[in-house]
Amino acid sequence: MTDINKAISSNEIKNGRSIVKTSINNISALLSNLTKTINLTDIQSKYDNKFDDANYYGGSLSNYFVTIGYNSDKISASVDGIVWTEYDLPATRGWTGIESGNNKIIACAYNSRYGARTSQINSWSENDFGAQKNWQNIFYGDNKFVTLADSTNIAVYSSTGDIWTSANLPATAVWKTGAYGNGLYVALAENSAVAATSTNAQTWTQRTLPLSDNWKSVVYGDKFVAIARNSDKAIYSSDGINWNQTTLPNQRLWNSIAYGNGKYVAVAESSQFMAVSSDGINWSEYYTLYGQWKSITYGNSKNIFVAITDGPIAGTSTDGISWTQRSISNRSWYDITTT
Repeated sequence: MTDINKAISSNEIKNGRSIVKTSINNISALLSNLTKTINLTDIQSKYDNKFDDANYYGGSLSNYFVTIGYNSDKISASVDGIVWTEYDLPATRGWTGIESGNNKIIACAYNSRYGARTSQINSWSENDFGAQKNWQNIFYGDNKFVTLADSTNIAVYSSTGDIWTSANLPATAVWKTGAYGNGLYVALAENSAVAATSTNAQTWTQRTLPLSDNWKSVVYGDKFVAIARNSDKAIYSSDGINWNQTTLPNQRLWNSIAYGNGKYVAVAESSQFMAVSSDGINWSEYYTLYGQWKSITYGNSKNIFVAITDGPIAGTSTDGISWTQRSISNRSWYDITTT
């Protein structure tokens, strides 16, 4: 096919279909070749086998970092925490939580009945939680998504993301954050000493924390560890039932905690400090990048922490101590997950 100049870009390759642009250099030579068929083998050797790379088309959920913005109709996704691409959500909402699991991503929103879900990074649909609530947080474990709301005693859970079941929590509270580990779902309430645990996401038991505080984020690494906002307090538990108190290096607007590579890392709003611990009990503080840090996650496949701010700054780190600033579109990013 020497008389056809093929111009193929990544935007013109979608799920194995190609668009071939032609420039005619020799009409008679072109006509003599009309019976020839162009197939993927003709193109494959020149264009690096991109047909087999699902992530190249935005069709897979493998190894993505995904962040969602409050009062936005966009998510932003990255395979490395460095280069970010935006995709459309079904609607503009006050998105407060995003979580991945079982090759799905589900997002929840404040003061809404509806969320968003996808099994492809570039194609999102609306999700019906069954009731309008101030949905605050969504977490995943044991093949179930669990969504929490404030000023209620109702949570919902789902294995598929399209059919949700309501569950009664043991108290009406501002249920702010949750995590799964060691066979247990754990939920914590803001401005209280109330927690709840469940083995199946349907039946919940009230637990008492060692102190009342503005609990903002909890994670499971080798134990449950939770941090409080505008506080220097943290708590930890090996079983999610019995909790102990510990102290962070300083009182800050701690927003989010993640676990990876044997370390717990916490980020704070309006701060250039991050707190790091190898056991969730003894903490050190490190001077890093200044930002309105909102959320942090760890990508096991990439072995990096990625954190986002309320704005055009993201950060990546392999150890939670040394951080590199990255650029992302300027939105009110609120939560981040990894697939």
